[in-house]
Amino acid sequence: MLEFLTYGGGQDIQAEIASAVPVVNRAADDVLSLAGAPDNAQSLVNQLSDGSIILNTPYHPAVSEVESKITALIETLNLNNTPVEQPLKKLAEDLRKEFKLD
Repeated sequence: MLEFLTYGGGQDIQAEIASAVPVVNRAADDVLSLAGAPDNAQSLVNQLSDGSIILNTPYHPAVSEVESKITALIETLNLNNTPVEQPLKKLAEDLRKEFKLD
């Protein structure tokens, strides 16, 4: 997901989901330590934490459906206060398969 949010060209997406901030804050260290995290992972964590615009996110016609699935997962993680790495990896894998993003 870091690569999807970080690289590419297309539309800008505003990080509008206030409930995402606790998950990002809680998992900031995990994001930075993930294998293969891009060099600008700290910048991405900062952007997600402060809700600023993430530039150059690739456009996909089903972006609202993808956003809905991500929102549901983030809200569930916040309610349960659970570790985020595995559920996010699984969601990213499912989204890649479902929307043929490989």
